[in-house]
Amino acid sequence: MNHKIIYSIILIIILLGKNTFSQESENDTLDKQNEKDLLYGSNLDEEYHFSIKLLIKNNNLIKQSIEESKNEQTNIIIVNKAEYTIYLIEKGKCIFKFPVELGADPYNDKSYEGDLSTPEGIYKIRKKLNENQSSYYKAFLLNYPNKSDLKKGKTGSLIEIHGYGTGKRPNEGGENWTAGCIALSNKNMDKIYPYINVGDKVVIVKYSNYFIELGI
Repeated sequence: MNHKIIYSIILIIILLGKNTFSQESENDTLDKQNEKDLLYGSNLDEEYHFSIKLLIKNNNLIKQSIEESKNEQTNIIIVNKAEYTIYLIEKGKCIFKFPVELGADPYNDKSYEGDLSTPEGIYKIRKKLNENQSSYYKAFLLNYPNKSDLKKGKTGSLIEIHGYGTGKRPNEGGENWTAGCIALSNKNMDKIYPYINVGDKVVIVKYSNYFIELGI
């Protein structure tokens, strides 16, 4: 057989293989996108890097925390970073839901001082600050870095839930402007402030569809 013919056949086979691989990769990407849209919704910013494993983990954490709030008759705060939303849970029931603004890099978990990221995990209120004690209207100081954070070598301090926010989500006209804190409008801070005290639990997750599924 002529060498040119053999070469042409080999080239066609290679091109067909590339096209098949490209089609499979495209299908995989579409499958992952459809999976995300089905389980979460199409509004999740791609920068948050959707993972079913993390979604399930966060949903379970929120569910367990709410059950704990109900069983122990305590109040807790839950923050969904991707939704830019804070929830106040009173004795197992969500009574408030407000927009928040986060650190200038909201997509990543906080790792070190100055990275401008908002931490993710389970925290406690370390201090409750009024207008005369806080530079940001009113504030709840978190115990970041906690023991788990320190084991991972994380650094930073003075992470708060505080006022002076615009009252708008960053994807709806607000802006992620803090150094890692969670900012509410003063009006919304006033509503949450009486319910939360030193020692109360704060859960911060990258994303979750737990409340979306409940229609909250």
